[in-house]
Amino acid sequence: MTCPQCNTSNQADARFCRGCGSALAGASRQVSAGGNQGLGNVCSQCGASNLRSAQKCSNCGASLQNAPDPETPAQKDSDADRTVAYSSEAADSQAVVFRLIRKNLDGVVQDEHTLEEAETVIGRTEGNLTCPSDVKMSRRHARVLHSDGRLLLSDMKSTNGTYLRLRTSHKLCWGDIILAGNEMLRFDEPSGALAGSGQAADATLLFGQEVSGGEFNLVDAHGQVLRTFPLEDFPAVIGRGQVEISFPNDTGLAERHAQVMQRGDGLYLEDLGSSRGNFLRIQKEIELKEGDQFLVGEQVFEISTGEPNR
Repeated sequence: MTCPQCNTSNQADARFCRGCGSALAGASRQVSAGGNQGLGNVCSQCGASNLRSAQKCSNCGASLQNAPDPETPAQKDSDADRTVAYSSEAADSQAVVFRLIRKNLDGVVQDEHTLEEAETVIGRTEGNLTCPSDVKMSRRHARVLHSDGRLLLSDMKSTNGTYLRLRTSHKLCWGDIILAGNEMLRFDEPSGALAGSGQAADATLLFGQEVSGGEFNLVDAHGQVLRTFPLEDFPAVIGRGQVEISFPNDTGLAERHAQVMQRGDGLYLEDLGSSRGNFLRIQKEIELKEGDQFLVGEQVFEISTGEPNR
């Protein structure tokens, strides 16, 4: 029998609605005392079972002693319906666990490190993660902060810098330092090209203007220019073979490693399927994502959130 007041379903012989306590038309038979003991909110007068939220007995209409306070939300009937309060334990169980997979320059996995600390310092001799045999790594080289489910990478004023591997083509900006193989290439504005170029006197690009030329300067760790490669014809290919920007003795480069392409909105560096890839030196703190790789010394670290390899 359905209550016309609240639409609660009741037994066919119920006299009062077990949900709201309203009298049900046509109901007459009473339930014998004790017949439904233990099946819910039991009436102390006639023994009928009622909903836990009922205010009156559905059989005899008596007030229910165990009825909840009308101003207090009714408690759910089963544990499955209960809402679990937030807690640090519950939050921690859902937290993303990041790992650093350390590889050599050829991509061979060396080991793994779970980022359990809020701060992980990578260095040759100091920090949470050390590589004593890597002579190109500074004593304290780079730092990874783990905060609110984010990973933030920053350089610690290292000698050789910290580099992020480029996963897509990269739009070049003056001052970018690219590591291709063992060559450190800095992208600079063309030498002596400011006059009549539409630039401001301090080499600032004007609104509506894009970088359409420049040069790669081969530099050392201190920024000293060793060799200059003007970028005038495109594509300009970087590699070990017979290309525009060639380093024949660099075994870290592919024959055709990368190229600079000219597009409508500027110059772009694109990888040409090299095994070691191209790395951009970070100038400030950056956020890392799943699958990102960064270079510290001669160690490549990849971000992963998958299960550890056994």
